[in-house]
Amino acid sequence: VRFITVDGDDNVNTNANSNEKVIADRQFNEASYFNALKEAVEQSQSQQKVSMPSIQTIVWSPFNPNVCTINYNDSSMKEIKVTKRAAELDMATGSISSSEYRRITNVSSTGTGNLPGGIPNISASRVLTKWKVNDTMSNSAGDESGKQKQSVEGLEVVYSDGAMGGDPMSMGIGSGGGGGAKQPQMISKSRLRLQKLD
Repeated sequence: VRFITVDGDDNVNTNANSNEKVIADRQFNEASYFNALKEAVEQSQSQQKVSMPSIQTIVWSPFNPNVCTINYNDSSMKEIKVTKRAAELDMATGSISSSEYRRITNVSSTGTGNLPGGIPNISASRVLTKWKVNDTMSNSAGDESGKQKQSVEGLEVVYSDGAMGGDPMSMGIGSGGGGGAKQPQMISKSRLRLQKLD
């Protein structure tokens, strides 16, 4: 997971004007997650010779951060579009909770010469994250300089929600529109740790 500073313009020296504002680097984060998943799947299914496509390009801009488009080498594509976003700061505990509701469009290749144009499959997911500064200073892994670095620890939970509905800050399951709506299902739960690079 990586965050980058952003000041709203193309100035390379963003640190000077960003007022310490940061934004998730979706291009880096999506590539990092997919490549780790690809490696794990292919290793675990090596006897069945299961393979996943490789990322060819990722189109994303910090100045239009809600849309990230991923193109794969088999001509399939995936678009992630954030449609709802919310954040809360708990002054008592010093923690930050955030939520994103995302529309995900997957388009497979036609199978004819790996041409794009398959029928789009549209789904949704909800990402809930909670961050807290770790007051205990510790050396980063592999750091032999002896310098102490402060870290931020987080917990991320991702729900799959095919109903495309619900309150982005609600932890309750089944809050989507309609009494017969399919309940969201948790698909991943991860512990995250961030440390600022020198």
